[in-house]
Amino acid sequence: MPPLALFLKTSAGDQIDLSCCNTPVVMQLPVDSGVTYRIELAYVGRPASYPQVPPVDYTLETALLPFEAQSPRALQAIVFGDPTRTQRLSHARLEVLDGPSAGTVARFDEATGLYEFAGLPAGFVLILASADGFTPLTERLPVGLSLPRELMLERREALLDATNTLAGVTWADASGRRSAWSGVKVEILDGPLAGVFTFTDEFFGMYHLKGLPPGLMQVRASSEWLQPQTLGVVVSGNTILHFFMQPR
Repeated sequence: MPPLALFLKTSAGDQIDLSCCNTPVVMQLPVDSGVTYRIELAYVGRPASYPQVPPVDYTLETALLPFEAQSPRALQAIVFGDPTRTQRLSHARLEVLDGPSAGTVARFDEATGLYEFAGLPAGFVLILASADGFTPLTERLPVGLSLPRELMLERREALLDATNTLAGVTWADASGRRSAWSGVKVEILDGPLAGVFTFTDEFFGMYHLKGLPPGLMQVRASSEWLQPQTLGVVVSGNTILHFFMQPR
């Protein structure tokens, strides 16, 4: 069956234009016949402090895409290692289990923090997500969506006293002016959370990691445009750690 294109409208008939950064987004969603779907608006990889978007009433207009539109497509995913969805994992493995692409392993992009499959057939694929210390997760995912899918792995053994937080701002000194810098990757380098990372948000250059055990950690901030900086911090309670970075 061809993939289904969805156009969201409010109950009053007004069309909802999906967009990001002043760029329209075309949403193509493969569906199964006879299945009811729920659509929610969410900020992918959202910081923990971001509010949830309340649901709205809408009607759907659908259109079947022609067969030639079913060219090979990409599938992107974000893998989290905690229920708060603030701890992204860089050491996971994502593999296709079924269909003509069975055995294909996703490539991890260090700059974007995304796992990506390229050249998958339109429709659905069964994915196995796994990482050392976590229970493997099998999930059926649609191919060709413009937004990454979010996967959450569960630790086999819970971290002791994982009730602490680490937050701060990544500052950059450019042209004699200090400004908060967005899109900076903040990564824990050692201990049980080695490889866990997040990004600073696009508005205030802030990052937030929750569910951390206490203790000394080495934390690195890095960006394509800034020189990386590594700092040691003793995490206890709600800990603040700011980075002050220089342009490359």
